[in-house]
Amino acid sequence: MLQMLQSDDDRWPYWDQEFEGDDVEEQGDAATEQRAEKHVEYVADKNKAIGKKKQENTPDSSSDDLMRFVSLGTELVAAVLIGTFLGWAFNRITGYKGPWALVVGIVIGSIAGFLNMYRIITEEEQKEEQRKRGSSK
Repeated sequence: MLQMLQSDDDRWPYWDQEFEGDDVEEQGDAATEQRAEKHVEYVADKNKAIGKKKQENTPDSSSDDLMRFVSLGTELVAAVLIGTFLGWAFNRITGYKGPWALVVGIVIGSIAGFLNMYRIITEEEQKEEQRKRGSSK
């Protein structure tokens, strides 16, 4: 009978340690409270581990990351296109035959796009660092 009750199931983590024989002796209130505290700590640790695992694998976090990267790429492309358009428009308005204004517009748009990406990424890293510091306290 004892063999049937012993298992690797998490609901009975201290069964093998506490009850080795068929007869269960009364050990008093202090021992009972100690077992209860151990069990509460064990369950709390298990719940934390399960919560962390679920939090890491949530589809929301991966879709949020994907959307963040897509928006970064879109902002970079938009900045380059705006710079290109402004360079082209400057060439058309001034009547200048060389492509230099267009090239300068592309370079300025690229610089602006990369600076914007850098700013957004550093802000996200700072927020993540603050979250980690806040959760570790």
